[in-house]
Amino acid sequence: MRIDIRFVPPAEMRYSTVGDWQVDGTTLRITSALPDGSSPRSAALVAIHELVEAYLCVHSGITQDHVDAYDFAHLDDDEPGENPDAPYHAAHMAAEQIERLACALIGLPWAVHEATVEKTAEAVDVALGRSTP
Repeated sequence: MRIDIRFVPPAEMRYSTVGDWQVDGTTLRITSALPDGSSPRSAALVAIHELVEAYLCVHSGITQDHVDAYDFAHLDDDEPGENPDAPYHAAHMAAEQIERLACALIGLPWAVHEATVEKTAEAVDVALGRSTP
């Protein structure tokens, strides 16, 4: 399988999320929102999360369609994967642990990363017309 990881402007996200993965034939496509002027550190950490989550989902038979159906039905949730009834809950939580470890390894405090992710989420929502600046 080929893996394609891209940092994209908030307006290029498929829906209201800062990280996304899709399987397109034999390619795993990972996108991570990176607003203008932002440091790519948090976008890279989100991409790591998406890579781990996607791998664990594919390995356990959870498809992109399963994840998308759940996410699109829970667009108002802050983090749908944290819901215990999410089909990819275990994969999401494991990916968060790896994301936290990578964050610590680069010396970025988790609270700083979370604040950056929150600002990025707001930028995505504004870009997609879900909220106003």
